[in-house]
Amino acid sequence: MRIIDCKWEKENIGSTVFEVGIEKGDIFSPDFLQGVPACDYLVVKVPTGMTDFNWYLGTQGFTLVETQIKYSGTISAFDYNDRFVRKLLPRITYKVVEGLADVEEIVGRVTPGMFRTDRISLDPSFGPDKGCQRYRNYLMNSFRSGQNEIIGIYFDGELAGFEMYELKGETCWGKLGGIYPDSKVPGLGFLVACAPLLFTSERYGARRFVADVSSNNMPVVGLYEYLHFRMEGMTYVFAKHF
Repeated sequence: MRIIDCKWEKENIGSTVFEVGIEKGDIFSPDFLQGVPACDYLVVKVPTGMTDFNWYLGTQGFTLVETQIKYSGTISAFDYNDRFVRKLLPRITYKVVEGLADVEEIVGRVTPGMFRTDRISLDPSFGPDKGCQRYRNYLMNSFRSGQNEIIGIYFDGELAGFEMYELKGETCWGKLGGIYPDSKVPGLGFLVACAPLLFTSERYGARRFVADVSSNNMPVVGLYEYLHFRMEGMTYVFAKHF
């Protein structure tokens, strides 16, 4: 079992947050949360199949807020003959965020409506504005740390969205992405979601893409199913306010 002090969330949502990650092999005990420090908001993540934890959390006032679904896909399986790809891919270009002005442009256009399926945005105690600020901070802090790479996605030369990812060998791990509300073009979301795989395969030789998707975000779940990405696992996410 992992206990994480999510100190960064104090700046993001104004609350002290801890996260407990149950791991395969952990044995359930009713006192498994006793070592967690007092906080405002506690998140517990439970892999599928460990139902003793699920039932217990329900009796302790925790709410199931989402299921994280892990998907993976390969560049070799990508269908370049798909109708959306043939129609839109020639009109899309990518630009790696390298300077402060680049990231400020991307962050400045992030709006609360872009992440309306996020569990923080959906939580009545937090709401869309805090959810939006959380992702703005995530983008800016990732740029400053250099841990994740961010690309702007341009449609007909205009900034339409972004993707953020981390490269680990030949695997591209998707972290965050979105389309700006004023850039809604039929099929564009398809290529924005595929952008990390397409871009990193060309630039770095990446062969595989992995991402966690919230069960609240059914459009992206449907997209990955359409792409025949493989579902590798699911994790239940419980939360409680104190």
